[in-house]
Amino acid sequence: IPGLATKRADELKSYGYRVTLVGDAPSKTYQQTTLIDLRSGQKKYTKHYLEMRLGVGAVTSLPDAAINPGTSDFVIIVGQNEAN
Repeated sequence: IPGLATKRADELKSYGYRVTLVGDAPSKTYQQTTLIDLRSGQKKYTKHYLEMRLGVGAVTSLPDAAINPGTSDFVIIVGQNEAN
């Protein structure tokens, strides 16, 4: 859905999160929103609050090698469940 990732990013910014990049996932097949913790729990409070806000548990590896996270601590892939 066009604009869905930007809407979620704006929401997170309103809570004080620093969103560095918003873009399309390489695939449109993600059924559920996915939270990837690229720091493996080093930022436990941020991880906890993102899990609560998104309603998902974090994983520690990217599901697609085509995703370039740069220096981000977390990656959020907005799933089709967010369309509802």
